[in-house]
Amino acid sequence: MPRTHARDTRFNIRLKVPMERDNGMSETICIENLSIWGFQATCHFPPEVGEAVIVTIGDLGEFEGVVRWQRDYRFGVHTFEKIDIQALPKAPN
Repeated sequence: MPRTHARDTRFNIRLKVPMERDNGMSETICIENLSIWGFQATCHFPPEVGEAVIVTIGDLGEFEGVVRWQRDYRFGVHTFEKIDIQALPKAPN
């Protein structure tokens, strides 16, 4: 029987963070949504599908991942470690 994969809950945010690419170049990206296993982001020169990246998400730390999709200025990254969504600072009410 085929295994089904439930999509992780996404949290909409706007967070500018540094991203290092596997070619050594760095760029600031804007994370638009985040889940425990990755994120969707935008930047001027998005990485290619299959490219390895490292992002530093505030106090949560550094996360390595691989680009799973890319369209125009948007791209999605699957991280190799879980992202502790609960540790993100809460927005003021």
